Amino acid sequence: MGLAVAALGLCHCACGGAGPTTFGDPSANPSDAALALEAEPEPVTPGGIVSLTVRPPSPGGWEAAPPITIHLPPGAGKARAESVGWVCQAEASAGDAIQAEAHTDVACLTALAGRVPGLLLTFGAPVTAGPIRTCVTYGRPGRSAAPTCIESTVQ
Repeated sequence: MGLAVAALGLCHCACGGAGPTTFGDPSANPSDAALALEAEPEPVTPGGIVSLTVRPPSPGGWEAAPPITIHLPPGAGKARAESVGWVCQAEASAGDAIQAEAHTDVACLTALAGRVPGLLLTFGAPVTAGPIRTCVTYGRPGRSAAPTCIESTVQ
C-alpha cells in the first residue's frame, strides 16, 4: 500500500502529465497559492476508506482558512471531517464542470483563530475497481480558485 500525493499548484481541472500550474497571483488573494493533496491508501480496496489530507500553502498553516469544497469521485461513500475545528456538509451534485458525473460535494469551514492546519477528510471508496479522481476548490466566498485534483486507484 502506498500514498498518492499531488503537490500541485491549482490545476485547471485536467490534472496530469502537464505538471503543476498556479492559478492567479498569490499576493492578490492568499487562497490562490498552491496547496497539496494526499490520499491513502494507494491503491484502496473497493468500498474501503480513503483518507484525504488537504494541506495549506505554507507549512505553518493558513492565517484564516478559506472555505474548502471537496468534490468526491462518483460512487464515493459517506464523508467525514476528522480534523478538530472543521465542520463539513455533504450535498449531492448531478454533475458539474469539476466532476461531470453525479457525485457528492463536501463543503468545509472552520472558525479556528490563528494558524489553521490542514483538513483530514475520510470517505468510502467506490465499490467499482478503476481510477478515481478527487478534486478540491477553495477560496473566499464568491471567489473560488480552479480545482486541485488527485488521482487514486480502486483495486
